[in-house]
Amino acid sequence: MIRRSSKRLLLLGGTGEAVALAEAAHKYFGKDVEVITSLAGRTRHPLSPPGTVRMGGFGGVDGLTAFLRDENIDAIIDATHPFAAQISRHARLAAESEGLPRLILARPPWQQHAGDKWTVVEDVSAAAAAVSTLAGKNLGLRLKIFLTIGSQEVEPFLAIAGVDYILRQIDPVKETPPANVQIIIGRGPFTREKEIGTLTQHKVQILVSKASGGTATYPKIEAARTLEIPVIMISRPPVETGDTVTEVSAALEWIEQKLTDERHE
Repeated sequence: MIRRSSKRLLLLGGTGEAVALAEAAHKYFGKDVEVITSLAGRTRHPLSPPGTVRMGGFGGVDGLTAFLRDENIDAIIDATHPFAAQISRHARLAAESEGLPRLILARPPWQQHAGDKWTVVEDVSAAAAAVSTLAGKNLGLRLKIFLTIGSQEVEPFLAIAGVDYILRQIDPVKETPPANVQIIIGRGPFTREKEIGTLTQHKVQILVSKASGGTATYPKIEAARTLEIPVIMISRPPVETGDTVTEVSAALEWIEQKLTDERHE
């Protein structure tokens, strides 16, 4: 028997995996499960998944807890970026407070391969320190670095002498960037060939990346390997505890288990 009353699922999104899950859930469950995708609102033109979309923060754990209660949410799936540690922590605490089931849809981490020249560091500050050390060893020549960590955390790098940066963003910037920063516009997923072209065109000597995992931005890692470009790799923050899957299909099974009755008699 098809379930008559729908359940409400809060999907914490902002990633390609979240969009894929929203599309798959809409197709598979139809009106049985209402998917509400929450986006942080940092991108002007985000990918638009099916179902209800809300923009902006919740106002901390208390705000998220109130949203879960006021909107009669039945379950949460955290499909945020692996470095969005704060919202993931808030999701765990709010779900525990309300006694709601919560699932993490996590990107598989990248594995280092032969030919990769990675320097693994703990955080953005350590990455900036590594860049500063390399700049100091470059004998007065300027380094060209492809900084692929998002625009929110570039400040520690900008004061380092002797370094020019390529910074890729989804949206054009209104402000004039610093003299040592060149902005390029692009939205993934990218191909290996395209990334080889970008690294070659801009004469990149070092790539700085977060260990985001997944497939959408992995081609830049492949391109760096092909061109023998060193990578400063920023480790992921600790993962929140809880049920975790790495595939959309497994997340659909979890939704079916937690939120629906059998679909047929």
